[in-house]
Amino acid sequence: MSDTLTLLHLVLLCRLSTLDLFRWPFATISRAPYGEYQYSLSAIGARNQSHISWNFDSGDSLGLTVDEIKARYTTLMNANTNNVIALNHSVQNVTVSTIMPWLLPLLKAKGYSFVTMSQCLGLPAYQFKGTAQTRDATWTC
Repeated sequence: MSDTLTLLHLVLLCRLSTLDLFRWPFATISRAPYGEYQYSLSAIGARNQSHISWNFDSGDSLGLTVDEIKARYTTLMNANTNNVIALNHSVQNVTVSTIMPWLLPLLKAKGYSFVTMSQCLGLPAYQFKGTAQTRDATWTC
């Protein structure tokens, strides 16, 4: 699953420019940055992608403390929610090093299973997979 490369607020942009912001052309599923999908749905559809959004925000991108994020997850687990699509950010060190090692065993003990969105929806992860190529002088970043 991907969002735009730059994580711009899509609702602030012209409808015509939105399509150009999706730099992951082969992903099957996309999410709109910040959950703002008013204009991005047409861009996602134009790329034959499916849109998905989260139903739980861990708050890790908001600068919440470890205890505040744990409290959010504890409230969620105590509500016995059947299906959770959680928004977490792997670029946040606290999420990777502290929250996930604490959280995953707890969720597993409550009977949750962990799947990718592609697995959940029965869709391939990518619309197209190229074949591996040998690196040469034309490769640039």
